[in-house]
Amino acid sequence: MVKTSSKLNTLIRVLFVLGVFILLQSCIVSRFSRPKLTGYVFDLENMQPISGCKVGETLTDSTGYYELKEKRYKEIVLIAMEAPPLSVREIVKKEGYVADTIKAFNRYGGSGKKGKHWKMDTIYLKRKN
Repeated sequence: MVKTSSKLNTLIRVLFVLGVFILLQSCIVSRFSRPKLTGYVFDLENMQPISGCKVGETLTDSTGYYELKEKRYKEIVLIAMEAPPLSVREIVKKEGYVADTIKAFNRYGGSGKKGKHWKMDTIYLKRKN
């Protein structure tokens, strides 16, 4: 019986040391859920900027310009974990126009320094009949 208890204690010690080693190799990192997005929204028919258009949680100004602030989250990373891909989707809508969606993807976009900025293409909204 003494030998079994000794083997169990050794196994517990090895597992404890292994657990501590894994914890020391991990860290908390900051990831993007959305970088800063900027761009313009224009009327497709007359090529004029659309003011007051809702883009995500913000509105366009008189020049059709919008700016969505960066969003981040914290994640615990273990040994050799890569940055996750980043897919961004934001609704663009205004009364009297057909709604559109901003879609952007980056295979390694979840990592990066704070302040990352994606300049989006101009969005052209079509008027409803």
